[in-house]
Amino acid sequence: MSTKITTNTLDTSTEEPTLTTTTTNSTINDIKDTNTNSLSSSTICTAGHRLLMEMAIKQAHLSIPVESAYCVGCVIVQSNSAESIDQDKTITVTPMATGFSRELPGNTHAEECALMKLKMDEQSAFGCDMYTTMEPCSKRLSGKEPCVKHIINAKVGRVFIGTREPDHFVKCKGVNLLLQAGIEVYDVEFDGVRAACLEPNQHIAKFKT
Repeated sequence: MSTKITTNTLDTSTEEPTLTTTTTNSTINDIKDTNTNSLSSSTICTAGHRLLMEMAIKQAHLSIPVESAYCVGCVIVQSNSAESIDQDKTITVTPMATGFSRELPGNTHAEECALMKLKMDEQSAFGCDMYTTMEPCSKRLSGKEPCVKHIINAKVGRVFIGTREPDHFVKCKGVNLLLQAGIEVYDVEFDGVRAACLEPNQHIAKFKT
């Protein structure tokens, strides 16, 4: 898989994001990293995907920094929300759930928080699209379950990533594990996206500018 979809400039003067759904994935209780040579994420860049990633970036800035963890933002929307925005710029997409690092008690991650809030609202993430500023974790030093496991078990349809997790704390295999589980993974690309996703992490010496 290696589709590249490019677009012109983005008009961000519109409001915030409404939606639809379909897609299935199997629940995985035991995540294992097997041979993924034939698997790869795709790169995507359209105005709709950029708008939704920028929503996730805003969430990341709400995180309270701690030296031992990243500040990440996440937005969950109904499937094909970005495509709907691309077809009709007047459409407003309202996220089903949002999350940011440590938003909820228990040393929680952004994706975990968004999924927890969705569950609290008695909504399902089945087939939905998730936008996260950083690659979902595959291993947590705290021993808690990684975000990839929560995403796979929730049967999210597609995951859109702003930047891969840097090899600072652990070596992340989140993208590979999601692809192995049959979940589509896309790297969202637009000018400055990686810097924007890492900017909330200036508290970590490695990312200070």
